[in-house]
Amino acid sequence: MESFDGALHGQSDAFTFAHAATTTFEDRSREFFTIVPGSGTGELAATTGTGGIVVEADGTHRIWFERTEAGIGRVNRFPVAVRAARSVGGCR
Repeated sequence: MESFDGALHGQSDAFTFAHAATTTFEDRSREFFTIVPGSGTGELAATTGTGGIVVEADGTHRIWFERTEAGIGRVNRFPVAVRAARSVGGCR
């Protein structure tokens, strides 16, 4: 699990996401990515949803989120350039 601390579509604060995938030198498959329900704080407190990670040829990791705001029911897709994500609970 890792945490996101930043802004999405003008709303800022933090939430936790969990992800896993099978990765080989050729591809990345069987990806699992979810925003942990109830983990959001501040303006992102009602955030739920999914996402994914794209690994570019140079090794750069880019995260994207499909976020649903509880009570609103709208889904927005946000690409996020990530330099580093913070692991939660010592996991990497």
